[in-house]
Amino acid sequence: MKSFRDPVPFLEDSKVIWTSGENTALLEDLSFSILLPTTCKATQGLQWGSDPLPSTFSGDRFAVSYALFLVASRRLFQSAITVQTPFRYVPLPIPPNPSLLILRSYAEGTPLPGPAVDDEGWFGVPAHEVTARLFLDANKLLKTKLYLAKPLMYSRTGYIPFRLTLQCLDSQIIDLLARPGIPRLCLVRRETLRPNSEPIRSDKNEKTVKLVGISKTWLAPKPENNEDNNLTFYGEIQLTSNLVPSFSVGELSVKYYVILLPWTAPGLTLSVTPNVPIIQQEVDIIATPLAPLPISSAPPEALDYAITLDQGVVGLLDRTGLLFDWTFQP
Repeated sequence: MKSFRDPVPFLEDSKVIWTSGENTALLEDLSFSILLPTTCKATQGLQWGSDPLPSTFSGDRFAVSYALFLVASRRLFQSAITVQTPFRYVPLPIPPNPSLLILRSYAEGTPLPGPAVDDEGWFGVPAHEVTARLFLDANKLLKTKLYLAKPLMYSRTGYIPFRLTLQCLDSQIIDLLARPGIPRLCLVRRETLRPNSEPIRSDKNEKTVKLVGISKTWLAPKPENNEDNNLTFYGEIQLTSNLVPSFSVGELSVKYYVILLPWTAPGLTLSVTPNVPIIQQEVDIIATPLAPLPISSAPPEALDYAITLDQGVVGLLDRTGLLFDWTFQP
């Protein structure tokens, strides 16, 4: 493992494949294999024995690399011969099963049952409440709740399905936000050299945070959107096959978060900073190909949360004009 400091080994394992007392004919075709452990082995006094082996990774703050060394010892006073070859390592953990109803939807390619129908199939992120005001009207309470399909471990070849609900006594605010693509919800990756629990900001030039996925949303069908003071979005985040799996080794980590930035619309004022998420939920990204694999259920009217690269400011602007300093990957 390498950072801006000296490289630190987190795994050292060895195996003797031939000794001088064995038949030299074996050297003509010497095949061997090494079984990798599932967790790091403590080296140089570092207590990392319980951490799973991390994936090969090259980031802005540190890198994780693996190499195989073949050492051939020779006679006395002769230097040993060492051959080194790097290799990539990608763990393939097996996640818990989804609920039976969601698993059946994945298998049949049908829309997922929502939290009201399948409470066991969804993880409800704690609701967020904020004061909202439309133009010069009185302040009203705006309540937002996010549901993510369980388990919170998603294959990088699939999707992250979600449900997003709003409640507000001002029906005009609900009507203003009732458009696909309005929710500013996305997936970000944070690379850390030490534990970091600070909220992620979209206006902060932090090289360790990268935008890696954008949500697509559409309005839930009736009767879910039949009440004046409630609004429900269906949505999903498409993942890409080049995402590095989540990992944590000692104080080093690569973690992913689904974040929802505050609602924005003409004439709407909220009592929160527009570039600080109102919801930030950690999820695990894995490389394991799943079967059945979650597929897109977005209808034609679904819209992406529109973010475009602005070369003039070398940042990201969404359609509300708010600046994002994140680098978009891929």
